[in-house]
Amino acid sequence: MKDENIEYYNENSEKYIEQTINIDMGHLYSQFLSYIPQNGLILDIGAGSGRDSRYFKEKGYDVYAHDASISMVQYASVALGDRIKVCKFSEFNSIWLFGKHILFDGMWACSCLLHVPYDEMRMIIINYSKYLKKSSVFLISFKYGDCVVLENGRTYYNMNENMIEDLICSCNVFDTIWIKIYDSFVSDSVKWTVALLKYNSDSEDV
Repeated sequence: MKDENIEYYNENSEKYIEQTINIDMGHLYSQFLSYIPQNGLILDIGAGSGRDSRYFKEKGYDVYAHDASISMVQYASVALGDRIKVCKFSEFNSIWLFGKHILFDGMWACSCLLHVPYDEMRMIIINYSKYLKKSSVFLISFKYGDCVVLENGRTYYNMNENMIEDLICSCNVFDTIWIKIYDSFVSDSVKWTVALLKYNSDSEDV
């Protein structure tokens, strides 16, 4: 069965890239990277155009990425090469994608997991946590709200700070470093809920 969100990005990749490629994310980059060791391993989840991956790479970090949209991966691969692969959130496995078991110092899931249904979110996040080093960090962001919204051919599962707290508690592998509400990343009225999490499990086994 086709995924309407993936189809949207495949069919509208040029438009989406044009709208997002130059968004200044510096305020989030600095907060996220302050927890990542020099030359640390970062996974960019739902990497889209590869904007964030390229930034991390230019700063000297060891970056891997994936996205479910073939069109997006084709664009991003110009800069990232074989470090970006086509993969859905629910299917992530570093051995299958990159040929080796990788434990990351940080995972960056900016404006992407918002397409995951509420009842699937917990298991997807727990699966990603299996590829995190002890005391590593995980950044997630969602459109602010508490309901499902259909907008321009895409389905958004909005989350507020209380919903994110409940999600984190249900996963039982993260501590909350902070949760913040941002008025907008671009010149629109969309508010965002952003959370930075610390992986607290003693287990590093997949």
